Amino acid sequence: MKGFLADLLLCKGSMVRKSFFRFGWLSLAAVFARRDRTGAPVPNLVLRVGIAGCLDLPERAELEPLIDSILSQLQQGLAKCSEAYRDTFRHAPQNLPVECRLLTQLAAGADQFVADRAARLGFQLQCIFPISKSQYAEDLRRNPGADADPVRELERLSQGQPVLELDGEIDADSHKLTDQTYENSALTMLDHSDMLLALVRSDAKSISGGTRWLVEEAELRGIPVVEVFVDRPELSALSTGIFEARIRERLDIGGWATGLVKSLVLLPETITMYQQSGWFVEKFRSRVKAMDSEWPPNWSHTGEAAQTESQVQIWMDTINRDYFEFWRWAEHRANTYRDLYQGAYVTVGLLALTAVVGALLGALDESWSPFGKWIELVSIAALLLLWWDAHSGNWRQRWLGYRWLEQQISDAAVLELVGRTIPVKSSPFLSEFEKEGAWIQWYLRAVLRQAHLPTGKLDQKNMLEAGKLILAGKIDRQLAYYEKAEEANRRTHHRLEAVAMIALALTLITAIAYLCAHYLEESFHVPATPLRLIATAAGIFCPALAATLAAIRAQGEFVQLETRYKGMKRRLSELRKAFQTILEEGSAKPMPLLSWRLARHTKEAAGWMLEEVSQWRSLLQTKEIEHG
Repeated sequence: MKGFLADLLLCKGSMVRKSFFRFGWLSLAAVFARRDRTGAPVPNLVLRVGIAGCLDLPERAELEPLIDSILSQLQQGLAKCSEAYRDTFRHAPQNLPVECRLLTQLAAGADQFVADRAARLGFQLQCIFPISKSQYAEDLRRNPGADADPVRELERLSQGQPVLELDGEIDADSHKLTDQTYENSALTMLDHSDMLLALVRSDAKSISGGTRWLVEEAELRGIPVVEVFVDRPELSALSTGIFEARIRERLDIGGWATGLVKSLVLLPETITMYQQSGWFVEKFRSRVKAMDSEWPPNWSHTGEAAQTESQVQIWMDTINRDYFEFWRWAEHRANTYRDLYQGAYVTVGLLALTAVVGALLGALDESWSPFGKWIELVSIAALLLLWWDAHSGNWRQRWLGYRWLEQQISDAAVLELVGRTIPVKSSPFLSEFEKEGAWIQWYLRAVLRQAHLPTGKLDQKNMLEAGKLILAGKIDRQLAYYEKAEEANRRTHHRLEAVAMIALALTLITAIAYLCAHYLEESFHVPATPLRLIATAAGIFCPALAATLAAIRAQGEFVQLETRYKGMKRRLSELRKAFQTILEEGSAKPMPLLSWRLARHTKEAAGWMLEEVSQWRSLLQTKEIEHG
């Protein structure tokens, strides 16, 4: 019984106790620490242009000046934005790399034509083939369009360039690539593009995997599209905006490219980065450690040690170079503001309780009144100072904002293992709620733009290896987290509730004791001053304790989190079974489009986990609006 009460009073093993003592320790340690003035890592300034176009392109001579002009204007627009981009960050190097990339499938016709012009102008080509290079070459021989030798151009243009070979499939009857293979390849290219350059005919029809279909898909996603009509170049235009309200702008209007590039790579003037933190937060931050072991693309999660360096390991090296620095920074910031916020709301509640104790001392004995008032004064002053710092510093907003960013970057890194990336869509609804943190969406886009495609084949062997890594490093790790977090929130909620009920029961007992003391003195003239004082003190302290614990329970939202984590755990367990089934079937027999299946389930898991953070961010802002 004694041990149980000690556990209850200290909330032993609970999130409250851990948050309080961690906050106190880090706050004391911060007194002797140096201020952490490091800013966000600066992603390289990159513009990614996707290309799609018709197969038959006999009008190349007439289109060369127009295509060269479009590509050159995009390059110049990016160069003009470089200084403003660097000024967005506090510690950006002056020699920050600026790069234009062309994402291309190097299909016959428009793809190879534009890729050739782009390479001459200094664009880096990043090639995405729907199937292995040798099989793709055979497909080009069967469908050369107006080209004399598209296979020779394929070899020449892809020489020395990053090439991602997807695991498409060939129809057994027609011996041609399936429509789904073309579709997956086109969508993969679009996923990695900031804008789309499409060479189409004015009478082109929408066919799955074709150019007109891809233009429509880009417009649905709100991706800018430069449409060049090969049969009527004078009608070529840029379309931007959300699907329901696309804006078309003629290419003969000066400055269109600079305006487009600015909208893609620069932070909007209406949005600012989080303001610089105060000295306490900067010193506190320097004592918090980033949990590098939480990085999902990590071989330690598989429990296997590869004897030789595999293709997937080489991809992981590239992924680590592209993402890890940014993920680690976001993860560190999220941990910092989590410790600050969770420790602050527990400390504020306990300071309020301490103020009540100070006031109680004076009520019990006048000689204790000055000492009690000092306790009350210091507690309330510290409470108000801490509350103001947490409120003005947006500690909870920053915690959830950085956690959202960390989650998105880790998802992007994991999806790169199967040649995909996360879909980044702007939400007018969420943008209103994000307030100062809206720059995080922009920063995420900058991180994704500078990342490179994995170079190699998404064949069965590599996909099985990548699938095991994703299962262990992403899904299993996240399941373990939710199991632990669900139990921690459940235990914390019930212990706080139990202590609060005990406090209320003691309040009832002390009220009865006070009445007994009163009637003993009145009726029987029995001295009961000590009993009266004890009853008075307990009658003040116990309700204050119950109110404090109720406030901590409400602020911590432990029961809500327990319920949500239980649902997440159930959904991820179902997904884990589906993931294992895919890997088992893929091991037993060749499975076409294995990477597409793995990517679909990985995106599904990432979407659920991201929704968890996004909904809490929106809920937070909704509460603030309602209370305002």
